[in-house]
Amino acid sequence: MDKNTYYRLYQEEIAKIRREGRRPSLLLHVCCSVCACDLLTTLSDIFDITIYYFNDNIYPEEEFEHRLAEVKRYLEWYHENYAHPISLIVPAYDNANYMEEMQPYLHLGEFTQRCWSCYEYRLIRAFAYAEENGYDYVATVMSVSRYKNAVKINELGEKLQKIYPGVRYLYTDFKKDRGEERSNALSKELGLYRQPYCGCFSSLNEYRDRKKQK
Repeated sequence: MDKNTYYRLYQEEIAKIRREGRRPSLLLHVCCSVCACDLLTTLSDIFDITIYYFNDNIYPEEEFEHRLAEVKRYLEWYHENYAHPISLIVPAYDNANYMEEMQPYLHLGEFTQRCWSCYEYRLIRAFAYAEENGYDYVATVMSVSRYKNAVKINELGEKLQKIYPGVRYLYTDFKKDRGEERSNALSKELGLYRQPYCGCFSSLNEYRDRKKQK
């Protein structure tokens, strides 16, 4: 399936939820406040949302904490302006385990299996937590960014839904319908921290190399 198909499936699922008049629970993997900010204002009208800030990939730990602090700062603003509460879960940070599991792919560049495996590393944990704790749906905000491959993300979601049948994966490409543009606009309005690299050790080094070449 392509990105348009995934977005159509999302629209159909949302329409079905609205018709049935239910308000399901959603465990939403969030990588940063910039990707999540606008999306949360929309999804909170439909779902009871819990943010799952599981991002062992982010390096160094100070960067992990900085991005987490911005998620918390955003939530303060959100709860002052929107009615439906959003919860936050932060599993313990373990970059060493992430690096060990990712070792076979660290020599690869961006937009390769290195990134697809990073998506999977985080989505597996999100699915496992969602199923264990009785959530109706699981999703990730990563597809908001043009730097994330929405097809790969949704393919992983489809695969993991078969492994964790107790939770439903919310297919989508969140950058559709100007999603990335709206997120960028709101993050600038709120003065949220806009990180200059994706997050992992490799992407940090690639960012530093690009700076040197300028």
